[in-house]
Amino acid sequence: RIGAPAAGPDAGQPQGTGQAQRSASIPRAAVDGCAQLPVPSLGRGAAPVAVSMLPAGRQAPLPERLIGLGVPSWLATRATATDSYAAIAGTLTDLPAAPSAPAGPGEVLVILGDVAGAVAVARTVLTALRLDTDALAVAGPNTVALPGSCRLTGQTDAGRWAARLRMGDTPGVVVVEADLDTRTSGWVRSIVAAVGAVAVWAVLDATRKTADCARWLDTLGTVDALAVHGTSGTADPASVLALGLPVAMLDGHPATPHAWAALLCRRLAES
Repeated sequence: RIGAPAAGPDAGQPQGTGQAQRSASIPRAAVDGCAQLPVPSLGRGAAPVAVSMLPAGRQAPLPERLIGLGVPSWLATRATATDSYAAIAGTLTDLPAAPSAPAGPGEVLVILGDVAGAVAVARTVLTALRLDTDALAVAGPNTVALPGSCRLTGQTDAGRWAARLRMGDTPGVVVVEADLDTRTSGWVRSIVAAVGAVAVWAVLDATRKTADCARWLDTLGTVDALAVHGTSGTADPASVLALGLPVAMLDGHPATPHAWAALLCRRLAES
């Protein structure tokens, strides 16, 4: 009859019999070991969707979890030791070490970045080198000099400051205001050249997009190392390792393999 439902393969069977037979064809081991999730309705005629899941109570392999935290895949796949901390620390020892801050008389370390972050890094370096703030200069169109430091407004000021420094017996540190706006990169490079920098560090906020950071770094000329802060505000704190530059400082502390291992193990435990 027109309008009568077509007879299906389960016609004539008690309700539920066909479903039970189909379920019986699925291996029991494939069901028992998997966590159960509600499956949303896809509507009439929609194709079934296969959902791949780990067995309940099991974690993804360590390399996969490290990739989720931003560790580059070529590096994460080397972390194969049973102990997570040892695996991470051992793997990161393969990375090139960041050069130390220059400590010779008249040598200059330039720190590029947002003023607050760069000044924080500069203070840590001054403390490590046992220098007073009179060894610090701050350059930027909108920057106010810190108490005891010198403010540089352009190339001429920067050259004079560096000449005075070379007459003494201590190194110096210059903070150069530089955000991710690449239109100011030419001015930044001119200050770096004027002070005759021996080393250049760039300060990065870990919450910024890696692609934006890479684009900015490409406009700055030679950068020897990174100083990274703000890792608590991002899901992938190790993504800066993909930039291919040594990391000198991590959240205000030396970025040793053990410092990275402690950070990443903490995140693994939280997840």
